Amino acid sequence: MRRRFVTALLALALCGIVVGLKLDVVHRFGSDLPMWDQWDAEGITVFVPWAKGGLTLEHLIRPHNEHRVALTRLLGMAELAVNGQWDARLQCVVNAFLHAGLAIALWGFARRLLGASGSAVGFVLAAALIGLPISWQNVISGFHSQQYFLLLLSFSAIVLLPTSAPGTARWWLGGVAGLLALFSMASGLLAAVAVVAVALLQSWRGSRPLRSQGPSLVLCAALIAAGAALHVHYVGHDPLKARDLSEFFRYTLHSLEWPLESPWAAALLWAPLVGLAARLAQRATEDPRSDALVLFALGGWTLAQILASAYARGAGADYPASRYMDTLALGLAVNGLASAWLVQRCVRGWRFAAVALLVAWSATAGWGVYRLTRANYVNDLPATRDYYARCEANTRAYLATGDPSHLRGEDFPYPNANNFRERIDQPALRAIMPASVRPPLRLQTARGDEVLHEVAAGTEAARPSRHWSSRGGRAGTWESVVMDFPRSTTLLFRFDGALAGAAAPILQFRDTRLGAPVADVLAERTGHSPEFSATVALPAGTAQLVARIERPSGWLAFEEPVEVARFSAIAARFASLGRWLALVSGIAAVLLLAMERALARR
Repeated sequence: MRRRFVTALLALALCGIVVGLKLDVVHRFGSDLPMWDQWDAEGITVFVPWAKGGLTLEHLIRPHNEHRVALTRLLGMAELAVNGQWDARLQCVVNAFLHAGLAIALWGFARRLLGASGSAVGFVLAAALIGLPISWQNVISGFHSQQYFLLLLSFSAIVLLPTSAPGTARWWLGGVAGLLALFSMASGLLAAVAVVAVALLQSWRGSRPLRSQGPSLVLCAALIAAGAALHVHYVGHDPLKARDLSEFFRYTLHSLEWPLESPWAAALLWAPLVGLAARLAQRATEDPRSDALVLFALGGWTLAQILASAYARGAGADYPASRYMDTLALGLAVNGLASAWLVQRCVRGWRFAAVALLVAWSATAGWGVYRLTRANYVNDLPATRDYYARCEANTRAYLATGDPSHLRGEDFPYPNANNFRERIDQPALRAIMPASVRPPLRLQTARGDEVLHEVAAGTEAARPSRHWSSRGGRAGTWESVVMDFPRSTTLLFRFDGALAGAAAPILQFRDTRLGAPVADVLAERTGHSPEFSATVALPAGTAQLVARIERPSGWLAFEEPVEVARFSAIAARFASLGRWLALVSGIAAVLLLAMERALARR
């Protein structure tokens, strides 16, 4: 019982590490503004007909390029229904938990494969390869939940179906995972192919007769047929396909080299899977649960994904894009587990070679992951953050003015400016815009013109909302006109001014009937930027915004507030705590792993 409790706490710690690392990236580099594919796959295809009352099943399973991303669309609808705003940052927070689910599943499989002695190995592999922003595009893109659905559902189907008796709860869960994988991405059918391969290997090795696996084989055959029937040929992506065998094989080699860029790295990093295949070829029945076969199938599934990407995206034989690297990370984790398994299973004469392979593999993989992660933090993520900021500014300015000149160049969240205007001009989409670009709540002065004065709306690069500033004014109190909030509302303020120190100005909402304070507006720094912001929740009713300037030197400037959905505000706050969540979870994990080790020795 005590060991189970420690195991449960370790699962929570692993979830905290993975989610915390991802949320820190979302907080520092992400945006709430939907980007690129989202405007078509979610906005036009689903949200617009949903708002008009004409949404059908066909809209959900309609192809998006080569893929049928029904699960991503359903998740987006659920987030929108609960939140009321289309918020990519909220989507990223939810996606972090999806990927954490894969980390916990991978660690659980590692414990079953390697025993209690391999718990730490699986934990470190899962935390590092799934928690770190290796595939940064997936971390800060709300639409990329389909990548996480593909990985989690395919992993579940491959692990559960071959190791469960047909008709049991585990078997049905694996079957449902295999079915749902078809609606994650086009390559979702490869999970069923991997399950068939495990069944054939089990029969060949004599560990499980083929006849007993008949229901699984029939189910997988149906899934493969359904996946083939759902396949879509998207002509627009034909130029992205490998043009000849040379490009196909070079793209494949680059994927195998990952996270380094050298052929010798490919040979070393995938050597454990080759060693595992050699051991399994001996037809020994030392693993009646076939966990080693499942591990081999997971490696084969990753290779199949690489080959599919090499065919569909191999033009120019470039290195794989960031969004595909979570799949490559799973392949790396599989090889790490295979290396540890070989050390456990090797006979005395080969044990030294197996340990040497594990050490060399760990050093090479660790160095590659470090280099890649550092480059992402130093180069790609800051550049993307700046691009997102420009997209927000230009989209905000266009929505405020209707002037298409704000969408010149490339700094807007869609490939083509005219097509983007067609989409964002849809009333159904304008109504659900996130806080970063939605129109502000208009404020009017009731008294205190000599304390705060209105500043004209910003121009192109600035936010197009009006400001109030106390600079050059007198000490005293400023009050807005009475505002009516028919429902509970959360407002986002952005500030400038001398906000630190005891003499800092104060903003406060007061009940107009009782004169009592309703909520204080407390300014905090936004991430690593010099800006201050505040989020304040107001109950339904009437309220007045009041500013008190104690002395002219303590000047205050603030923008008109923007309404932010409740869960958007929670997600932003939660993301700001990501670094602390990862740190606390990491410390807890070290202590719990030591405790688990001590309990295992008893």
